[in-house]
Amino acid sequence: MVSGSKLTILLMILMVSRPTNTCGPGLISKSRPTNFYVRKRQPDVPEDSESASGKFKRPLKMDDPQLVRISSTQIEFKSKIRDAKCRMATQQCKDSLLRLADVVETHWSKKYKLLVRYAYLEQKDIHSSKNRNVFKNKSLHLEGRAFDLKLIEPRRRRLSSRSLRRIDMNLPTLAGLAYYEAEFSFVEVKPHHIHVSCTKTGNKKRSRLFLTKFSRCFPENASVRREDGRRIRMKDIKVGERVMTLTADGRPTYSEVTMMMDRQTNVTVADYVRITTASRKTITLSMYHLIPILRINSTQREFVFSKDVRAHEHQVLVYDEGGGAAVKSLVTSVENVRGRGAYAPLTMEGTVVVDDVFTSCYASFPSHFISHLVFLIWRTFYTLLSQMLDLTAIGEGIHWYPNVFRTAVNALPLLPYQL
Repeated sequence: MVSGSKLTILLMILMVSRPTNTCGPGLISKSRPTNFYVRKRQPDVPEDSESASGKFKRPLKMDDPQLVRISSTQIEFKSKIRDAKCRMATQQCKDSLLRLADVVETHWSKKYKLLVRYAYLEQKDIHSSKNRNVFKNKSLHLEGRAFDLKLIEPRRRRLSSRSLRRIDMNLPTLAGLAYYEAEFSFVEVKPHHIHVSCTKTGNKKRSRLFLTKFSRCFPENASVRREDGRRIRMKDIKVGERVMTLTADGRPTYSEVTMMMDRQTNVTVADYVRITTASRKTITLSMYHLIPILRINSTQREFVFSKDVRAHEHQVLVYDEGGGAAVKSLVTSVENVRGRGAYAPLTMEGTVVVDDVFTSCYASFPSHFISHLVFLIWRTFYTLLSQMLDLTAIGEGIHWYPNVFRTAVNALPLLPYQL
């Protein structure tokens, strides 16, 4: 729980703003990638999927021309016996590794260096008794497209248990640097190291697709119900329109749209979550978007990230057009899908019914209540001045106001990660 004093400080510094590149109250900054805490893996899809590093092709031999040698005094290699193999990788992975080594030294002021535990491996290495249960037959290590990495203190060969724990605590930051700065296409945090890999053809589209992996919105074809009874697509919503949401006791009502927190028309989001219910209602939203759920045999509503919704364990509230009321419906499947566009409408209620499924307007920050409280200033501003000022214009990109919340949260030790 966030204490009252911290919340007071949070609200006091709300007028400080920094630019960001996603939507929702807790946002990601493309210009400050070291702020991101990588939760297990990024993107949150299998490593061999199209939106990560791609399928395994074939193992490469040591003398394959696709493999190049890595030479750098900024990097150490765990085993001198395997030193020759550890220094081999594809050109794409070599470039990313060298960038990461440089970033590590800069970020930690030369306190740490990058250690390569495993890099290129031959098939006989995969099948050795030592590694039989560690690597898969189609591991990207066989193609020189993967590394297992950690940090070391360069001047100390034997580390204390305290130093080892401190290094492990820094693994999420190392993972963030690997993904956002060094542009590895897949990063996963392991118990005592990180695993990284890269695509076979490089990341030429990475800058254009940067937003697509971390959108905090809905796709353009998602729909809402307007007060006049019409369904409209997310990309056609206008500020000032009244759209359907639910009251605290679950009754359908209509709430005015006060801003589009984000509007990205030319992106393809790689990791939307599609939730399907027993009543055949389906909602598609971003992974870290909040959605209220009820556990089976429980009447207690709680907001969770969409990625944490569990099929056959959670229920969501859906709008039953026939009965004109909200009803509970069991989640039957949760899957990752691609979607075109990224849109984030904000209503007075802070909630909205999208594709007949009740959801929050907020994302990234784990508390719907605090997110809605933070936007009290905007709701007051909109109520008092919307009649005098034209607040209906919707531009491409991020609205300035949500940036404030991210900056405030990052300035205070409220979360174990930074937004």
